[in-house]
Amino acid sequence: MTLRCPWLATFVVLVSSSLVASAHAQEPVVHVDASPLRDTLSWYRGTLDEALVRARAESRQVVLVFQRKGCKRCEELVEKTLVNPAVVAELADSLCLSIDGESSSGAPLVARFGVADYPTLVWLSPDGSLRDRVVGVLGATELLREAQRIRSDRETVGELRRRVAADEGNVDLRWRLAQKLRAAGDGNGAQAEIDRIKKLDPTGRSKPMRLMRLDDLRTQVRRTYDETRGAFDTQAIVALLERDLDPEVLYRGWSIVADFEAGALARIQKARMSTPAQAAAARARRRAALKSAWPHCPADELVSFGNGLAWSFYEAAAELAAEDRAFALAVAERVAERAGDQPPVLDTLACCLYMNDRKVEAVALVRRCIELDPSNDQWPARLVEFAP
Repeated sequence: MTLRCPWLATFVVLVSSSLVASAHAQEPVVHVDASPLRDTLSWYRGTLDEALVRARAESRQVVLVFQRKGCKRCEELVEKTLVNPAVVAELADSLCLSIDGESSSGAPLVARFGVADYPTLVWLSPDGSLRDRVVGVLGATELLREAQRIRSDRETVGELRRRVAADEGNVDLRWRLAQKLRAAGDGNGAQAEIDRIKKLDPTGRSKPMRLMRLDDLRTQVRRTYDETRGAFDTQAIVALLERDLDPEVLYRGWSIVADFEAGALARIQKARMSTPAQAAAARARRRAALKSAWPHCPADELVSFGNGLAWSFYEAAAELAAEDRAFALAVAERVAERAGDQPPVLDTLACCLYMNDRKVEAVALVRRCIELDPSNDQWPARLVEFAP
């Protein structure tokens, strides 16, 4: 289900204003049918190069909405999120292009911007440089928040570059810039920032260096799977986390531990000699790691991480104590409060309510999912599942 996978990795190639005059300047963009939006969101119908010329002249952002035909998540973005009046108003002053990533004219733009998943939204500054990007389907509230942040140029590639230039010894700023550059597909730029961090902090005491140590430990742990125990040896990571107080380090570290436990569970389920007890132990270790990560979850990952966390608890409802069932419900409620009317989020909340014997509320939420997404057969099936 959408939003139930907490971690997605995609890469976007950093674009500079020198790319404005590209080899595809005269080729029109092939647009995915965006008919539900024609009366609301105004789509720019020319080429990207034409849009960039206009953006520079009028000091406007360009927003590229990469889609492909037959993509259900793209349809959800177009038909539900992008028709929200607040989102439409936020993007009204931007030049928005709907791009079919599999068309002859869209494919070069996919390569140019490093689009690896659909849908992907790429924001360009008026000078044509990359400002930021959003991957996947967000609800209207989340997308509005991201669009406002990007328009205000907060924590974007350009904004971080300027701050680093003004404070060259700040390793935390350099680390944030390195992460942005890596996500943007600029591996060389990211590595240059990392090399500079290592020179500025040779003793490894800064948060960026501790985060890099986590990555080194993750590489080491990958080689430690024990078939007898049905587990990876994550003790070194846990020991590091027990000595740390930084929320980012703790969130990253416990998320890594949870990933290893998920990997162990997959191996256990595949192995012929595995036992139910081993699988249950791996699930319990993963839930414990997710539970440890949750208090430190950053705001921009709260919906995706929290929804996946709550759903994983619900899937193991028969193994949970009352305390863990209540914890999962509290997480699902917080996610739904932040995400708004997103059927997958409401469905997770409904399941957690049902798991906590609040069946009337659970059924009401499933009926709300049917109102929001009437073509999805999963919601009527959920009503049958919840029937007394």
